[in-house]
Amino acid sequence: MEAHILAQLSPVLQALYPVDLPIQWTQLRMHLHALILLAREMKVQTDVYTPFLPIRGVPRTVDDVVMGEETGLVFVCTFPGLMRRFWDDERRGWFERLVVPAVVSLDSVLTD
Repeated sequence: MEAHILAQLSPVLQALYPVDLPIQWTQLRMHLHALILLAREMKVQTDVYTPFLPIRGVPRTVDDVVMGEETGLVFVCTFPGLMRRFWDDERRGWFERLVVPAVVSLDSVLTD
């Protein structure tokens, strides 16, 4: 089955491949297998992963990271944060846990 799928996929991927070299099928097969496993896990997971971008003009929160000694309100978000929302059976509710903080610049970057 895998050989049949790769035979159908090969012409399309070769056309999209940016380099005029044969596709490295061994490495590609490994990545495709990891993507299939991830897709299967996401179908059975009850957790929800949500990205977030702090809005300009709001105060910095514990979910934000700044570079250096910046102060003031959020000027711009340079990298989104990621939150995991999960169901807790014992507490019978949805809860959040920070996975990756957002990277922000604060107003003081304008005056430095």
